[in-house]
Amino acid sequence: MLVAETRGTAYERGRQYGAQLAEHLRRRAPARPLRPATAVADDGDAIAGRMLRYLERHEPALPDEMRGLAAGASLPFEAIFHLNVASFVRYVQDFPAGLVVAASAAASASSDTGGCSNVAFVSTERGPLLGKTNDGGAPVPRERQSDTWVLQHTRPDTGPEFFLLAPVGALAGVAGLNAAGFAVGQSAAQVVPGQDGSGVPSNLILRPLLERCATVGEAIDLLHTRDMAGKGLNLMLLDAAGDVRAAEKSARLFGVRAPDDTGTLYFSNHCHTPALSALPPRHDRDNSHRRWAHLQRYFDPSNGNQPRSEATMRAVITTHGEGGICQHGPDMFTSLGLVIAPRERAMWIADGAPCSVPFVEHRLAPTA
Repeated sequence: MLVAETRGTAYERGRQYGAQLAEHLRRRAPARPLRPATAVADDGDAIAGRMLRYLERHEPALPDEMRGLAAGASLPFEAIFHLNVASFVRYVQDFPAGLVVAASAAASASSDTGGCSNVAFVSTERGPLLGKTNDGGAPVPRERQSDTWVLQHTRPDTGPEFFLLAPVGALAGVAGLNAAGFAVGQSAAQVVPGQDGSGVPSNLILRPLLERCATVGEAIDLLHTRDMAGKGLNLMLLDAAGDVRAAEKSARLFGVRAPDDTGTLYFSNHCHTPALSALPPRHDRDNSHRRWAHLQRYFDPSNGNQPRSEATMRAVITTHGEGGICQHGPDMFTSLGLVIAPRERAMWIADGAPCSVPFVEHRLAPTA
C-alpha cells in the first residue's frame, strides 16, 4: 500500500502528495479530462462545473488541495479534478429525473466502487469498533494491488491529524480516523435521480468530516448542512466516547439509524430510512440484500450470542458463502479490509482480501 505523508495548508498538503506520488498520478491522468471551467452544455463538463462551484462556495479547501496535487505532480488541475469527480459525474448522468429502476447502464458508474460493507460495535475490549470491506465489480490484479490504495497521513495546519484511505490521486476516501477519536466508513448507496451536480461529490465529504469533527454529533450536524452530488452514501460514524450512528445521505435527503439493543449496527449498499429506502434500487441490489441477510443471520441471538469483540469483528468481515462479506466473485471482489478502534486511535488495514492478507497496524497520537 502506498503512503502519502503531508502537513500544512490544504494547498501545501496537496503539493506534497503530488510530489511524493507523481509517477502514479501521471499514469492515471486521463487524456481528455473533464473541463469544469469551460462547460457550456448540459454534459459531463457542465455537471463537473457545478460540482466545482459548489466546492468553491462550501468546501474551498478541497479544490485548493487538488490545485496543490496538480502542481506537485506537474499535471493540469483538470486532470486531478477528473480523478476526484468523474465517477460521481457518471452517477448524475446515469440516474436521470424520473428513473424508477436503475438501468443496467448505471452499473458503469459504480463498477469502480462496487458494494462495500460496514459493521460497528458500540462496546468491545477496545471500545467502539468499526469493521469494513471495500469491493469492486472486478478483481484487482495481483501486480496492481500494492499501488491501488493510498493511506493518507495528514497533519493539517488547523484541525486534528488524520488517516484517510483512498484510491491513488483521490481526496475522496472510503474510510478514515482522526486523532480526536472520530472514525468514518462508507458504502455506496441508493441515488436521488435528476441531480445537476450541485453538491459535494459524494466520497469527498469524508475529508471535511475528518478535518473538523471530533464527535458523531458534529458529523451529523455537518452532513445536515451539505448537499451531495453523485451516488448516495451509507456512512458509519463512530467516536471515542462510544456514540455510533449510520447516516444515509443522497443529494439533500438524509436519515440516521442507531445501533440495536446489543450495540450492533451494520449496512451494505441499500438504505433503510424511509425517504432513502424508496429511491430506485442500485444495480447491485441483490448482492447487497444477500450481505444484509447474512449479517442478520450472523448476529441473530437465536444462532448463538456472538460476543462483541475484535475477534468477532475480524471474523465477520472475512466470512464467505451466501452473502459473505469477503467476496471473491462472480459479481463482487473484495480489495481491502480494515478494523478501526477510535478510542485507541488505531487502524488495522488488510491491503487485499482480509481472509488472506495480514492486517497492518497504524496509530495516531490522541489530541489533548
